[in-house]
Amino acid sequence: ESYLSLLGWESLNNLLWMLGELSQYPARKMVCDLLVKKGFEKIDILGSAVYDSRWYVARNVVWVLGEMKTLQAVPFLTKAAKLNEPRVKTEVIKALGKLGGDKAAGVLQTMLRDESEKIRLYAARELGQNHSRAACQGLTDVVREKDFPDSPPAEMRQILEALVTCGSEESLAVCA
Repeated sequence: ESYLSLLGWESLNNLLWMLGELSQYPARKMVCDLLVKKGFEKIDILGSAVYDSRWYVARNVVWVLGEMKTLQAVPFLTKAAKLNEPRVKTEVIKALGKLGGDKAAGVLQTMLRDESEKIRLYAARELGQNHSRAACQGLTDVVREKDFPDSPPAEMRQILEALVTCGSEESLAVCA
């Protein structure tokens, strides 16, 4: 860890390669923690790794972006949200939850349309925790859609709970 911490941003590609090769969790965690510290210098290099063909590398990079808590990560999280790997999408939702705000809510709103009910449920719950105006508006829009009553019961319940948690006057009026 001491040697790795001496590396500059020029080593980001090598660290990302290592992330895909390491099989032991403590070693991967150490590299991820280092990427959180070093990634700010060249977030474009770090963020481009969400396209790695190995889902576990993409997921770890999304985790790193979430830990960085910077709006510069949103475009990369948006791209990762479109991947066909549920484990990556789940990590995207967690990362957006750490980030919060309107930009994160915008990406979470798109995830309410995901083909996986599990992803939709998780995105709705995270939107409720977001408390931003965009989050409340996004949930309200979903409830007002004509096909909302045809949604699975668990999904309807989660979205309504998220609206209540969001707590805006408009969202509470929709629930009434």
